Amino acid sequence: MEFLVLLNLKLNLPSITIPNLTERTTVLRTVTNAGQADAVYRVVQSPPGIKMSVEPSIIIFSKDQKKQSFKVTFSTSHMVQGSYLLGSLAWYDGGAHYVRIPVAVRPVLSDNYADV
Repeated sequence: MEFLVLLNLKLNLPSITIPNLTERTTVLRTVTNAGQADAVYRVVQSPPGIKMSVEPSIIIFSKDQKKQSFKVTFSTSHMVQGSYLLGSLAWYDGGAHYVRIPVAVRPVLSDNYADV
């Protein structure tokens, strides 16, 4: 089971799920620009109860650079055991394009409580 959780965190999926957030966790995602050749996207964040930092907070695409990678680091001080906290990470170009990545995070007090 631990292997599957680690594998899920390393896959480049169009959503982010962290089933047992006990400590700071970082995931890497790569996106491909489907819009204008020269595009700048800024991150907009909104998962309640979870601290989410994104690096870089601005991604720039060009005619030659159609893919960009970014890291998302999750942590929480929300110490309620049990349910998932849902939200999203969104990239916005200030115009017509708003790219939303669903986020589901389940904070746990410790690994001992993860499967209870």
